[in-house]
Amino acid sequence: MDSVLANVSSLAVWGSLFAAAFLGLFLLVQAAFDPARRLRYSALALVSLAVALVDYLHPDLSPPQYEALRVLLWSLYGGAVLWLLGARGRLSLVVALGVGVTAALCWQFV
Repeated sequence: MDSVLANVSSLAVWGSLFAAAFLGLFLLVQAAFDPARRLRYSALALVSLAVALVDYLHPDLSPPQYEALRVLLWSLYGGAVLWLLGARGRLSLVVALGVGVTAALCWQFV
């Protein structure tokens, strides 16, 4: 794993972290100025900031912990996007959890 990570430049890693954090902050501003969809924007902002936090904490996490958190967060990200685009909250949550469980099972057993 270290040999693969050695090929990734520091600029690429920090650029990705900055982009996720910037998106999260932008979505928080959107939430402040769009009262009708405040919760939807806030959910997506929270997930985006959580992705940035997990990526920042990557050196302190074991590879299985890191990958499990990424699977969970990116499935929640998809659900938050569905909710923002107008899907019902329960449907978005069911889709997010379904994708997360499917991805975790594939990661574990394939």
